[in-house]
Amino acid sequence: MSDDAFAQRYERTLSVVRRRLWQEWDPIGVRALGAPQDEYERYAPTLASMLVRDRPLEAIVDYLKGVLDHMGLDRPDARAAARAFGTALWHDLANARPPAPKPRSAGMIQPRVSAVPRPVMEDRARPEAWRASVVTLFPELFPGPLGASLTGKALKDGLWALDTVDIRRFGEGRHRVVDDTPAGGGAGMVMRADVLAQALDAARVPGDMRRAAYLSPRGRPFDQALAQELAAEPGLVLLCGRYEGVDQRVIDGRGLEEVSLGDFVLSGGEIAAMALIDAVLRLRPGVLGNAASAVEESFARGLLEHPQYTRPQVWEGRAIPEVLTSGDHARIARWRQEEAERLTKERRPELWRAFTEGPRAASEQSDAAKRGKAARQED
Repeated sequence: MSDDAFAQRYERTLSVVRRRLWQEWDPIGVRALGAPQDEYERYAPTLASMLVRDRPLEAIVDYLKGVLDHMGLDRPDARAAARAFGTALWHDLANARPPAPKPRSAGMIQPRVSAVPRPVMEDRARPEAWRASVVTLFPELFPGPLGASLTGKALKDGLWALDTVDIRRFGEGRHRVVDDTPAGGGAGMVMRADVLAQALDAARVPGDMRRAAYLSPRGRPFDQALAQELAAEPGLVLLCGRYEGVDQRVIDGRGLEEVSLGDFVLSGGEIAAMALIDAVLRLRPGVLGNAASAVEESFARGLLEHPQYTRPQVWEGRAIPEVLTSGDHARIARWRQEEAERLTKERRPELWRAFTEGPRAASEQSDAAKRGKAARQED
């Protein structure tokens, strides 16, 4: 389906969902009281997104049941009511398609940007695939470099999945405003909590256990340990900020973990999101051609990686170190370890301290435990 066709389908679906939420569902009965017709507006984009993305019926029912629970409606028939309305919506809209486009003559492909939450590529993900959902003002930037080389092949093979949610779709008013002036004054603009919350909610379905992170220079430093931690989980929802940042209330209200790639400032979180996803994917089974590569790289053992060489044997008068062509694997292993330690000590003293103090601290703890056990036995 083309981007234009997808956008048209989303707009039609959203319009129908809005009307039917008000005219047919109305679980708290506010329509009869003359309440504004936007009473259920906050739920419409998420429902429309789920229907357009062909989520299964049970996911729609679970979401509607969650809405009823959120409203505090203690109804014994809550799930039945959610199923009745959800089934009607799902059958009428989930498989709706726009008219087939007219054939085009051959020629240069004209890329078009879609502002609708959608999978970046055809979703071929396996059940165990690692899934990244990126909430951004610029979905057209993805997959970018993630669609090339090893990560691109893994994406096509279904080892991981990537979808985007366009924040602009949830903006306020005709111009889809997503930001406002900082409370208390100051330069720049701040992204609104209400807008971001809707976008984040659209990235999830009921039962989604993935963590959600906001890429921020004040967050937890992203390192190999965190990459390994995330690689062991089912996926991640990433919020990419812009301008002066995001309203703190959405960070608190949606339980976002703040993560930083370093002590510098970017124009937005998209480049940082790509770097984070790439670092995590390298640790996922099947993504790298050689699984040993992830073990031998910098930081995997707490040290920088040793120097690498390949053919030609001599280049501009510089020869490959003799030890690497000796065929003595024990010598080669010792040389690589020594070089890794030398480089780490010279270039990253904080890593060297952590590397050298870690075993010592573990040894001291073990000795202390032994002394304590001996003292208890004496008593």
